Amino acid sequence: MLKAQLLHEVGEWPLIERQWDELALASASPYASPPWMLSWYRHALSSRCSPRVVVVTDRKQLLGIAPFYVDPGPGGLNRYRLLASGLSAPLQPLAVPGREGDVAALVAATLAKAATPPDLVTFEGIGADSPWPRLIGEAWPRAGRPWLHQDMSLPAPTLSLTGRSFQEWTMSKSANFRQQVNRDRRRLEAKGAKFQLATSGKDLQRGLRDFATLHYARWNPRGGSNALDSRIERMLEDVARIWRGSERFRLWTIEVEGQTISAHIFVAGGGELAYWNGGFDESWAAQHPSIQTFMAAIEHAFTVGDRRINFGPGGQAYKYRFADGEDTLKWMTLVPGGSRNSLTRARLTPAHLRRAVASRMSPARKQQVKQRLRRVSPRHAES
Repeated sequence: MLKAQLLHEVGEWPLIERQWDELALASASPYASPPWMLSWYRHALSSRCSPRVVVVTDRKQLLGIAPFYVDPGPGGLNRYRLLASGLSAPLQPLAVPGREGDVAALVAATLAKAATPPDLVTFEGIGADSPWPRLIGEAWPRAGRPWLHQDMSLPAPTLSLTGRSFQEWTMSKSANFRQQVNRDRRRLEAKGAKFQLATSGKDLQRGLRDFATLHYARWNPRGGSNALDSRIERMLEDVARIWRGSERFRLWTIEVEGQTISAHIFVAGGGELAYWNGGFDESWAAQHPSIQTFMAAIEHAFTVGDRRINFGPGGQAYKYRFADGEDTLKWMTLVPGGSRNSLTRARLTPAHLRRAVASRMSPARKQQVKQRLRRVSPRHAES
């Protein structure tokens, strides 16, 4: 018998978390796993927000989960977002394969009758082929047609690892790429560079500290990082602790004479390796330490049997040096039908216009605008 429950608190759920993680692995969605999402909840969720997690079960078996939280949106709207939205993509609800329709119908019915039902539900960085926005919208029980709007989209370069070896992949690259990579590697090794995947608690702690230092040093002169702050640092420490020894949290570093010059974080699950973020010492830019770190991570991914690497949202040129494919990630807003539909859509219009303009701006131009906004109004610079 199918049953849906709306949870307003996130506590210790050994059975749910184990089965939840199994669903994340089955769908190759590392960012949808409970260690990532619940660590974000514990350390980074704003005090003005609260969980709205829909759990769908068939007897004691977890059939699906939609881990939302309610966040006051523009004009005081009740905006439902997935945990860790804005920090990681792709994100999506999860279900046993083939049962997405059943789970979506119960998610829609459960959210519609909540004490604070959503005025809008957002899917931020969801795969373009994901059925969840459409399924939940079509199943919404209130009168009136729901409104599903695509706010923006971004490419996510990918690399397939199946059917070939690391050596075969490198040989598929241009001679210029191979020559540059090999030359830079020799130069780093001549300086005594050590390439390391952090595995011990001590190495992870140090590596995360060095990662933060390098990341801030790179982004602070550019107006600051949108990805990292003290709360996210604590979250990453929590995730690294939970996944230590499993290689699902991969922190790759390059160290020269006791100094970390490059640190990059990847998250793995179900054969998918997702690049999250990184930093490098710009005084070593001539040796391209980030490229070298990626090469080490890619070689390791081939070795351990990963099937694919997702380099994350954004079409930065360095990602395409490795990629052989591309996903499309979409930011979508679902406004349920009913008496508040028109009012909600009217309040959303300015935000949608801003996102539409932003999606057409280059990363450099976005940073220029953010820096100017911070000088005028720090609050608006973060929106």
